[in-house]
Amino acid sequence: MKVIIFPQDPAEGDLLRQTLTYRGLSTEAHVDMPTVLANWSKHAGDLIILTVDDTAAPLLKVQHIREMSQLPIMVIMDQPTEADLCALLDAGVDMVLTRPVSARVLATYAQVLLRRADSVPHSTLNAFNLDQFCLDPATRTV
Repeated sequence: MKVIIFPQDPAEGDLLRQTLTYRGLSTEAHVDMPTVLANWSKHAGDLIILTVDDTAAPLLKVQHIREMSQLPIMVIMDQPTEADLCALLDAGVDMVLTRPVSARVLATYAQVLLRRADSVPHSTLNAFNLDQFCLDPATRTV
């Protein structure tokens, strides 16, 4: 199972990557989300984690991710208001964790989302090409 991390702070991204790798998950951390989404077939994963400091930025990021994929999305942020939390969930976020979050809780929630998302990791399925059609399980597109 592969987790794609989009940290706002590269140091936080390294910490999350190390925590999840220690728990047996494959991880990638990228600060340049637009470039990764533009080349999604090269970076396809099974779970996306965003770390943010405010609510406006993640709403746009979630919309961009939802244009590419229906993978589970976890957001890690400082204490959200009720309105912020509802807006994130309505936009397509599956889980919001509040900082500080323990490594054990983070890894357990990541494994729960991965377990419920699908039994076959999208990152292990190759695209299938037939004439002018391409079925891509990672992005769930034709």
